[in-house]
Amino acid sequence: MPQLTSLCWRHGLYDAVLYVYNRGMSDYVTPLVQLLAILKSAVDSGSQLTYQQVYVYSKVFVYCSLIFTSH
Repeated sequence: MPQLTSLCWRHGLYDAVLYVYNRGMSDYVTPLVQLLAILKSAVDSGSQLTYQQVYVYSKVFVYCSLIFTSH
């Protein structure tokens, strides 16, 4: 599993990361923490967000909404 998640993170396959952690490992916190770390570093840089960073933001937003509505 670590090789699969590492590969997904490296290539920005965030849907796959969420799926593997949620379904494969029943871990709902780790991917959220790691995605938030990506966003924190982007915000701390003080520059305009890139397309990739906005994409991560949208994934975090949707993921949180699904968690809070128990889907």
